[in-house]
Amino acid sequence: MPITPLQKPEDYDRFIAESNLPIIVDFHADWCGPCRQLERLFSQISEEYKDRMAFAKVNVDDALILTSRERIRAIPLLRLYKNGQPVEERVGLLFVSELRKVIEQYI
Repeated sequence: MPITPLQKPEDYDRFIAESNLPIIVDFHADWCGPCRQLERLFSQISEEYKDRMAFAKVNVDDALILTSRERIRAIPLLRLYKNGQPVEERVGLLFVSELRKVIEQYI
């Protein structure tokens, strides 16, 4: 499953509601150095867990309404959902081992 880019609140809500898999959403910006570093890791992890987790990304500069509504105050931010509900958030750059450990809790 590829990483799904989301910008509109209604698309975000639909993606969360309709997924049969746990979801991880990457809130990021192009100008953010740690976000760019996390992007490579996120892409790697999305390939590794593509059959067990859904992946999405939100560029905070392109999705101001969604970012405001979701109260995103710091980036990079990874938010995990299970059964349509947020279950965990991680702010900042993570090691691949840390991200795997978080994901393994919810799949």
